[in-house]
Order: sequence, then C-alpha cells, then structure tokens
Amino acid sequence: MKNRNRKLLVLSTAFALALSIGVTSCKKDKDDNGAASQLSATVGGTAFQPKFVAAIGYSDEIIISGWQLAANDTTYLDLAIPDTVTVNSVLDFDDADVDYYAAKGSMNYTSWASKSHGTVSITSFDKTSKKISGKFSGVLYQWGSTTDSVVVKDGQFNTSYQTF
Repeated sequence: MKNRNRKLLVLSTAFALALSIGVTSCKKDKDDNGAASQLSATVGGTAFQPKFVAAIGYSDEIIISGWQLAANDTTYLDLAIPDTVTVNSVLDFDDADVDYYAAKGSMNYTSWASKSHGTVSITSFDKTSKKISGKFSGVLYQWGSTTDSVVVKDGQFNTSYQTF
C-alpha cells in the first residue's frame, strides 16, 4: 500500500474523473437527495469543504480525494483505504493513508511520516453497490519532519466509487 508512484497515478486519475464529472454534470436533478460524494474535516483549525470529490477503487484500495480550488491556493485531502475493510472496523494510519496538501505553502502532511497517528472508522461499506462512509481524525506530520504537524479532526466521508 506504500507505493508512491501508484498513488500519484491514482490521484491523477481521480482528479481527471472529478473534473470530467464536474464539467459534464452542470444540471442538477430535482429529485437529487443530496447523496452526492461528501468529504469534510477540520484541518489545522480550518474547515476543509472541497469543491470536487472523487473516489475510485484501484488495485486493493479505495481512494477518496477532495480538492478545494482557489486562485491563490489549491488544497487537497485524500484517504486510501484497503478494499477489504468491514463495517465498524477501525484502522490506524499504518493501515489507511491520509494526506493533506496545500499548494501555496507547499505543505505536504501525510500519515506516512513517522510520527503521524490517527484512525479511520468505517461506518458503512457496500462493495457490491460501491459505497463507503466513515470518519477519521489524527495528527499528520510534514514529510521528513518530526515537529511540523497539523491536527485533522471531525473528518467524514460518504461516497460512491468507481473501479478501474
């Protein structure tokens, strides 16, 4: 699960998928019940509410990514969860990856950093319908640092995913 090149490929694919969905689906159906992909958290005391959320099943993982786009800064948050999880399972950051990146400050906080710690809890998972939801929180450290960290709390996700 710690293969950086594969993860970058998956993230690029997810971003392209989210962008294509956003561009092609401008019309909102009247019967939309608000069940669209959701991802949110408080990161470093600031609410993270992404403009785009995409989720894909690739190889042995489900990757959920959200992008907050702005003229002066673009941030993203992503989770990589093994596709073998079960409902009510709690994964620590050794088994589920969480990454946060802010382009303006070139900050990359990751669960891969040695001092990072936290959990991802799965509240529902339907592999047949390709839907997953849960909660997450913890402390992410900047890659290569043992002092620069960011607290992630109240993280939630509720999404459908496509497989490749």
